[in-house]
Amino acid sequence: PGIAQKAADNIQQKFPGLEISSYHGYLSTSEEKDLKTVLKELQPRLILVGLGVPRQEFWIQQNRHLCPNSIWIGVGGSFDIWSGIKERAPEFFCKYHLEWLYRLYQEPWRWRRMLALPEFAIKVLLKGTGN
Repeated sequence: PGIAQKAADNIQQKFPGLEISSYHGYLSTSEEKDLKTVLKELQPRLILVGLGVPRQEFWIQQNRHLCPNSIWIGVGGSFDIWSGIKERAPEFFCKYHLEWLYRLYQEPWRWRRMLALPEFAIKVLLKGTGN
């Protein structure tokens, strides 16, 4: 709790006219129900979900019907970066799209969760082809 709001505050400073609502991922059942009601009412254009892989993808899949015209994006640990809690990977890793590898190096206990990424990518590709 607090990281998503800090990220929202930092983004709001850079883009003052932007309207941002922020919720953390540690909601009780009743709080999650309230969030779903708010989403249905607001119908935001963009919804960023940072619950980690694969939890955020499952949450998006289960709830995207609430805002069918919205763009839903799983952003993983991006809120940590945007909030200032963590720094981005060095330029080399960013340039070659290897930020995930740098993060794995920093947090080796995440290796099991990283295994879900190829499986998810394959499922997305197969669904896109109609299989």
